[in-house]
Amino acid sequence: MNKLLLRVLFNPKTGFEEVYSSKISKIELFSFILVPLTFIASIISIIRLNVIGVKYNSNSFEKLNFEVSLLYGVIEVILLLFGTYVSILLINGLIRAFKFLYPSDYTFRLVVFSVIPAFMGEIFFLVPILSSLSIFFQLYSLYLIYNGLKVFYKGMGDKTITVFLLIVLILLFIFTIVFGILNTIIVNVLKG
Repeated sequence: MNKLLLRVLFNPKTGFEEVYSSKISKIELFSFILVPLTFIASIISIIRLNVIGVKYNSNSFEKLNFEVSLLYGVIEVILLLFGTYVSILLINGLIRAFKFLYPSDYTFRLVVFSVIPAFMGEIFFLVPILSSLSIFFQLYSLYLIYNGLKVFYKGMGDKTITVFLLIVLILLFIFTIVFGILNTIIVNVLKG
């Protein structure tokens, strides 16, 4: 599975062709890719909040205590998993709304393999000066989704761009809510 991950990341077209033809189950994707990635992102958040801190009403960083950081990490794991799963369901519904009746496994594979860079981009938050680099990893995730759409849903033709843009809106909507909730937790803790 690691070789397949690397192929998707470094050569999306052939990587997604291999993912398309593979017999990876949803449980394997969930257990061996999505859950570990979510835990890695949350551990990075715990370290960031407890060791580095966050900027709040000043130029200095305010650190959160370990218990609050850990609670944040647990809530982040739950919300990221939930948000990713809801995104998969909505994207699958969108694709079906366009009368493309593909198995839901395709959408699951597409989204799970595409979010890998976005989750791994969290590592840049450990160095505040580099934190804006995480946006490039998130954009690369969108690039992977676009390439995966062309492989998984070949019959879309000229509707690929429309579906892709709607997928971007779905992901923005879901993860704006997820990170809005997470940021509200931080702000409430810092206010007292």
